[in-house]
Amino acid sequence: VAFGVDLDLLRQSSPFPRAVELCLQGMVYNVRDTLFTLNPKNWSFIKEVREACCLLRKTGAEWIQQRRTAMQNGEVPKDILTQIIKAASKGNWH
Repeated sequence: VAFGVDLDLLRQSSPFPRAVELCLQGMVYNVRDTLFTLNPKNWSFIKEVREACCLLRKTGAEWIQQRRTAMQNGEVPKDILTQIIKAASKGNWH
C-alpha cells in the first residue's frame, strides 16, 4: 500500500515495480555516463525508460486526481499524499 493505493506488488504481472526499477537504472546510467544517450546501442533501453517514466507519471496523475476528488467529497484519509496535496494548494513549498 502506497498513498492509500494497493500496488499489488506480489503479482508478477504488475508493471509498476518494473517501471520504478527502469527509471532508477536510467538515472544511474545518465549520471555515470553523460554521453549514454548518444550511443545508438542504448536507444532501445532509453525508449523503455521513457515509457516507464510515462507510466509512473500517468499513474501518479491518476492517484492525485482521485485523491483530490475524494478530498472534495469530504473523504480525507490521513496519509502523506493528502498532506502533499494540501501543502501544494496552500503554496507551502519550504
